Amino acid sequence: MDEGTSASESRSRLARVSSSRQREEEEVSEVAVSYHEAEEVPDVDPPLGEEDEQEGGYPGGPSDTSVLISYREHVARPIWEGEEREPLKMVNHGRKVFSLFKPIAEWFNDAVRGSWLSGLCMTGYSTISHDMQGTFVERWHKETSFFHLPVGEMTITLHDVQCLLHLPIRGALLTHSRIQRIEASEWMTLYLGMDPEAADYECITTSGPHIRFTTLSRYFEHHLVAAADAEDAGDDLFTHYHRGCALRCWYMHVVGAAIFVDKSARYVDVTYLRYFMDLTTVHQWNWGAATLAYLYQKLNEASN
Repeated sequence: MDEGTSASESRSRLARVSSSRQREEEEVSEVAVSYHEAEEVPDVDPPLGEEDEQEGGYPGGPSDTSVLISYREHVARPIWEGEEREPLKMVNHGRKVFSLFKPIAEWFNDAVRGSWLSGLCMTGYSTISHDMQGTFVERWHKETSFFHLPVGEMTITLHDVQCLLHLPIRGALLTHSRIQRIEASEWMTLYLGMDPEAADYECITTSGPHIRFTTLSRYFEHHLVAAADAEDAGDDLFTHYHRGCALRCWYMHVVGAAIFVDKSARYVDVTYLRYFMDLTTVHQWNWGAATLAYLYQKLNEASN
């Protein structure tokens, strides 16, 4: 074949291949478009007034609502708009901790130090600033677990809990749930040395599985006296029993007043008694993490 004929056939063959490829690409394109084609979604209007807030943020609040998604229900919003809000109820158990009798007996102090809860003896305050507490609540956001302050963001860490309360931040996490009144009455009878009638009366008086601080203080002093009498009589069995009940009453009183503060300000939940049934394992629980988690929970409740 001569050179001219070869070039002509090559150009013809190239044109046929290009045309074939173009048809294949068009077919694939049509298939892809029909496969990925989305159905039409009807437009839904947001609630009245929320469209502008989503686009431009909130006056005096976050300009970008993609992070603080719950700001509409946050306490700072009605305050900015001038709405009346009930004052927060502040609970201070400092006097309960300071007024609780602390014996100087060596067995008691050794047990408290070994539990890593001795720092709670020095925790508390006689007065509280409602304005300062309210301001911090207004600056708290549960989405970030931070206080959003004009000077920047600030949070509370496990290191802070360890430094301020001297609680352990390592160990098994506290995992508990609410218990029934019958179970609470049984626990108070077995581990706090209460009469069954007295235990039932506590649940009736507090309308749930709770025990009052006054009851814990009274039984704490009762078991201290009973332990001393048993020791003088040389009865090791009763001495050990009453000392254990006294320690559990003290632990429940201090933990309920300094860590798991209930807004009732009168009693503590009996479910925490599970961590003091075996007095040799009290130090193994991560009290610092439990304190921080409980604090976050209360801040989230107060900010809504």
